[in-house]
Amino acid sequence: MFIPLLRALLREYHTHRMARFTVWVLAYGAALWSMDRLSSGAPAALWALFWLGAIACGVYYLGRLAVFIRRRLLWRLRRRLIVTYVFIAIVPIVLIVFLVGLGIFIEDGQFAAFLVASNLREHFDELQQVNRAVAHEARLIGSRTTEERLDWLQNFYVKDLQHHAASYPGLEITLRIGSRVRAFRLNGSKIQSPLTVPAWFKQEEFAGIVMDGGQLALRAIDRDTAGGEDLIFVLSQPFTPALLDMVGEGIGPVGVVTTRPVQTEPRLRSSPPHLVLSTSEGDFALSGSVYSKNLKLPEPVSRFDFIVRGASSLDPVSWEGEKQQELTALAFVYVSSRVIALSRRPLETLGEFSQVYVFVFKAIAVVFLVIECVALFIGVRLTRSITHTVDKLYNATERVKKGDFSYRIRVPSNDQISALGRPLTA
Repeated sequence: MFIPLLRALLREYHTHRMARFTVWVLAYGAALWSMDRLSSGAPAALWALFWLGAIACGVYYLGRLAVFIRRRLLWRLRRRLIVTYVFIAIVPIVLIVFLVGLGIFIEDGQFAAFLVASNLREHFDELQQVNRAVAHEARLIGSRTTEERLDWLQNFYVKDLQHHAASYPGLEITLRIGSRVRAFRLNGSKIQSPLTVPAWFKQEEFAGIVMDGGQLALRAIDRDTAGGEDLIFVLSQPFTPALLDMVGEGIGPVGVVTTRPVQTEPRLRSSPPHLVLSTSEGDFALSGSVYSKNLKLPEPVSRFDFIVRGASSLDPVSWEGEKQQELTALAFVYVSSRVIALSRRPLETLGEFSQVYVFVFKAIAVVFLVIECVALFIGVRLTRSITHTVDKLYNATERVKKGDFSYRIRVPSNDQISALGRPLTA
């Protein structure tokens, strides 16, 4: 097999100038590749010249291949019919299935990211509700000193939230009454660096995702007045693996990535980053990341239960800025999950009645599959009957050309093509 192939290549080389040109282009590319490995690299202009020649050779031989397929492989009617059926029936079905699969991959991936982002919003909304409840209780304290108010509020946070500490991993609380500040965690331990109140906070309350000192956090801040003094509550929950385990429960592993703007001036750019994202706002390099610790992908239900991935922008607010504005640097959450695990989530919330639509969809899918199998069977039978008759007529014609007028064929005359063989069946 190797020797005939070698002979065919040598014949192609000696009879076609384009073949000789292709060999020289390949040798030229091999020389450039060797230069890249043994030295600092070949100039870009030389590589551009190689690719120009390689594209020209590729176009030429693709045209030769198309002519070969048309003249040799598609000469027989059976092959033409097979190619026709492939392009008319099989190719559209494959493209539709691919498009549906791609749509499911993209849509379910983004749905998973949407669920995680929604869980984050629900979490900082809970922090805001806690602040509102504490502010309401602070109005009922009565006449007390500032220290007594701080003690009472700290005990209120610790006492009421200690049973839910697992739902608020890493929660930090800062209380400000006038000029007095107290910062602590849910276990009552003191924090040495209380959270500052941003210069842009003029309203009564705020809750959202913020960036403070290069770190992401969920924060809720509330302003009130008690005993004639300004009272401010700040709840802060940093992005930790425990928090990501909570927001990704039932979905899949979650990660959060933060970036920083890349310095464009060479003298300010100390070393190239490992990952650079180019956007309309500029280039951003990876600055930090947090990953869930205990979450795993849901177990696959079937071999078609594929893994999907999605990402969503977090759009954090700068805590340190003079104005309340979203940062231009990218911060996003990404998640991995499975198709069936995601499709079950909305159905579980709709109750048993939603299963009716699932059953109807499966029934229609089975009917369509049966129809497709019947159509395939009929198509194969028709193709075989046509090509079988044509093959017999062709063989009979070749025998007649050789002078054998006694040759007869047996063709059932049940269609127009079979009727052509009647003179050769008598």
